[in-house]
Parts: sequence; C-alpha cells; structure tokens
Amino acid sequence: MKNKVTVNIYGRSYPMTTDESPEYTEKLAETLNNRFAKLREQKSTLSIQDAAAIISLECLDELVKNKQTEQNIRTQISAYAEDASDSRAQIEKLNKELAKRDERIRQLEKEIKLRQQLSSEETADQMIKGSIDRALGGQTNVKPAQPAQQPARTAPVQQTRPAPAPVQTQPRVTPPLSERGAAAGLPPKTNK
Repeated sequence: MKNKVTVNIYGRSYPMTTDESPEYTEKLAETLNNRFAKLREQKSTLSIQDAAAIISLECLDELVKNKQTEQNIRTQISAYAEDASDSRAQIEKLNKELAKRDERIRQLEKEIKLRQQLSSEETADQMIKGSIDRALGGQTNVKPAQPAQQPARTAPVQQTRPAPAPVQTQPRVTPPLSERGAAAGLPPKTNK
C-alpha cells in the first residue's frame, strides 16, 4: 500500500509516495538533516547542493559496502549450510556404523551366553554320545561336565586299614590208627 508523506530536508518540503510507513520516512529525513548539519559545521562554506552531493556519495558508499557485506554473509551462510549438510551425512553414516556394531555386540553376547550354557551343561563329546544314545533308544549315561571356571575336584583320599594279622594255627597231628578207634569208642584192632 502506497503512503503519501511530506518530509522537510534542510529547510525544504518534499512530498513523497512510498511503500514505507510515514514514521520510517520521517526518520530517514531526520537522519539526513543531522548529516547536513554536521557537514556544514565542518565546512561552513559548502553550498547546500555541494553538501547534498557529498552526503549522497557517502550514502552510496555505505550502500555498496553493505551489499558487499551482505553478499559475503550469504556466501558464508551457504558454506555453513553445505558444511552442515556434509556433517549430517557424516553423522548418518556414523550412526549406521554404530547400529551395525551394536548388532554385532548383541550377536557376540548371545554367542557368549550360548557357549557358557553349553560349557556348563556338557562337553562336545558328551553331547555327541548323548545324541547317539538317544538315537539308538538307550539311556544317556553322560554326566554334565564341570564348568571351566570351577577348580578341578580331587578324588577323595581313601583310608586303608591294615591287613589283619595272620591267625597262627598249630600243625595238625594225626593220631595213629589204633588211637583213633579208642577215641571213637571202638575196641582196639588186633593183628592175627
């Protein structure tokens, strides 16, 4: 929306039509009047036309420098945006690698747990013998192996008793035949 405003610049009125608000346009005119006053204080012999030319040149210089600064800022922002995009791509790549490593760690933890279960249950030989026994319909006589972390058990020490002393017996003496009969209550034999 176009706004109509009249501004006073160094003693002269200028009617204007602008897209800006009247307050903004009046503020610009005030700034320009202050610059005129400063320049005229420094060089009182300058005409209004010369002062206007100098101030116009200064304003144009500021405008060009500000546009260059703006372009430099835009270039920097573009470079920062490109760096940020590269960083996001790098972060995404690292996150994928991290996810793969996390998955590998989970797999290794499962494998360790399985190995611990197997080592605490039975050895490979025992597993094979047990599988064969079951396949043949027999009973498994395999005892679980001791876990690797437990110290090996030593066989209990058996106490031995001393052997009993041999019983001493008297040599057997066989009595003569004649005495044997008398001992049994038989009449003695006589030789004829």
